[in-house]
Amino acid sequence: MNGKVIAVFLALSGIIAGGAMYYLQVYGFYEPVEAQAEGGVGALALAAGALATGSALAQSTAVSHPMGFFVTSVGLGDGANLGG
Repeated sequence: MNGKVIAVFLALSGIIAGGAMYYLQVYGFYEPVEAQAEGGVGALALAAGALATGSALAQSTAVSHPMGFFVTSVGLGDGANLGG
């Protein structure tokens, strides 16, 4: 019986905490912000796009080395020390 009481208490406290967090996020912390027709947001989006494109190009031109791996079914007798 004691476990059921604890489970109900945890479920109710989770529901109450979730409802409180939802209410605070939607109604408590944010104020309405009017959209401005200035170029600040467009310039920020352009800069972010240029940065992402530059990063993608830098990654695609990097020298790739073949990955080496080994598969073994017999251990070396030294536990997890594989000599690497």
